Amino acid sequence: EEDKDNRKQAPPLCLLLLGALERLVTDASLPLFHRAYAWYRCFRHWASLRYDDTAGLAPQALQLRARGVFGLLRRTKTSGPDKHLAILPVFVSQDAWVSRPWLREGFELWTTGPLSYARGHLLVLPTPDLQGAIGKRARYSDAAGFSRSLLAALTDENGARLLLPGALSFWTEHSDR
Repeated sequence: EEDKDNRKQAPPLCLLLLGALERLVTDASLPLFHRAYAWYRCFRHWASLRYDDTAGLAPQALQLRARGVFGLLRRTKTSGPDKHLAILPVFVSQDAWVSRPWLREGFELWTTGPLSYARGHLLVLPTPDLQGAIGKRARYSDAAGFSRSLLAALTDENGARLLLPGALSFWTEHSDR
């Protein structure tokens, strides 16, 4: 009985995954697209967005504010010209983090440099060297592949993999919510 009470419980898997993604965003030794895609997944999580929501979120519509990142969703399943709401706001607080602050550093990846060109969507296809974009929108199947690859590479702070290969299909482009 006494040993059960003294054992340290492991954090929930969701928090371990978010912490690992935050470490990727802030790891300057990684290719640009790996870091930017980890930011995209963190941003989607904290903003409760689906993949489809980011199809109407342009990087130039994102603003770094004193308390976090604000943006406008121009196209979602619940907004648009034929819906009651034409535009929906989105916000992620600078205090939304598990292991380290990631929002500002990742925001700069999308709004300066090779990923910051004008477009009507956020997620793009990377260059072969993963240091830029080829100028085309990433489709759902692309995002699903990026996510599987990213999740397969996530480790804890000791380098142990967080997910078994069979568990990768559990996380879809809708599961952040």
